[in-house]
Amino acid sequence: MKNGKGHFLALWAIALALFVVLALAIPFARTPVYWIGFCATLLMFAVVTAAFMRAFRDGRSLESALLGWPIFKCGALALGAQLIAGFALMALARALGVTAAVVIEIVLFGCAAAVLVARDAARAAVEQTEARVRDDTGAWKALRAQASAFAAAAGSDAARKLADDIRFADPRPTDMDGDIAQAVGALGADAADEDIEQVRKMVGRRNALAKAGKKEMQN
Repeated sequence: MKNGKGHFLALWAIALALFVVLALAIPFARTPVYWIGFCATLLMFAVVTAAFMRAFRDGRSLESALLGWPIFKCGALALGAQLIAGFALMALARALGVTAAVVIEIVLFGCAAAVLVARDAARAAVEQTEARVRDDTGAWKALRAQASAFAAAAGSDAARKLADDIRFADPRPTDMDGDIAQAVGALGADAADEDIEQVRKMVGRRNALAKAGKKEMQN
């Protein structure tokens, strides 16, 4: 994604240079309205560049690209609209009043800002939700590692079955997780199969509880 950022900035620089050359080479009337359209377009280039850098701030992951794309897309659309408005203002520099030009730019920038802020807020909400899910499942994933270590130390079929039960269980938290973690921690390398089976039954009840909770959320 770092290479992608470099390519984007290169293309952006080319687009900016083309705009400046065209705006200065075409014989528009250099009135205040012309300079409003010209400067507003330069400002929009800067805004969209900032939006791109923020959208792909964690450029190393595919997740960042997927979440950042809607933000960048909105920024690119805003720039396209501003280019049209900017050249229109420059072409109508003699006929259009300053107040009208300022109002047009305020409305355009206001809409762009509102959409970009909404997209960024949506991205932040998704990231917070995913972070919370990762935090919630962290305890069960640690228990998986603990159960695997116990199975390796015990070497019995019952211990391996317990590790498999825990490995393939839904990692989302339940009220029984603390009791199961305590029970697994209490098992020694020489634990009897009967004791291990008791813990497996606890895991089974916990899985049933997790499934019931999942169905409730879906309903």
